[in-house]
Amino acid sequence: MGDFFRVQRLGRTAKEIAAEIGEELIAVKHKLAHGEYEPWCEENLTFTKKTRAIYIKVAEVKSNSWVTFQQANSIREMLDFKDTKPEPSTAHRAATLDDLRKVEHLRAKRDEPQSDLGGAYSATARAFCMASKAAFNLASPPPYTRSPTPPRE
Repeated sequence: MGDFFRVQRLGRTAKEIAAEIGEELIAVKHKLAHGEYEPWCEENLTFTKKTRAIYIKVAEVKSNSWVTFQQANSIREMLDFKDTKPEPSTAHRAATLDDLRKVEHLRAKRDEPQSDLGGAYSATARAFCMASKAAFNLASPPPYTRSPTPPRE
């Protein structure tokens, strides 16, 4: 059984070995305090800073895009890989009256935490609703009183 694992390990490709070294470098970097990583590398490693950066990049590609890592035929292909993050959506919709009421309700909760706003609106929210009614010529808002809760049995 030991021979199987030894042969399998020897059969790994250069990119897999580079990724493993990069993962170890990243782990060491996270363990050390700020400013200790470079001196540690100079003292303990025989390869250059550029080589370390290559190993770390290969490890990052492997962790960010397993498919790209598997499909790459060489380390050079992975170094040329650019992270393609989707562009954030720029589509916006106009705020509705309901959105504005929700915002005012949340502001009232933030500004008046001592008041119980579970089912009732604060004076600020009530004033906003009244102003909204006048501004948008809406029907009268529902009453802002809380209905009594039945006693629990």
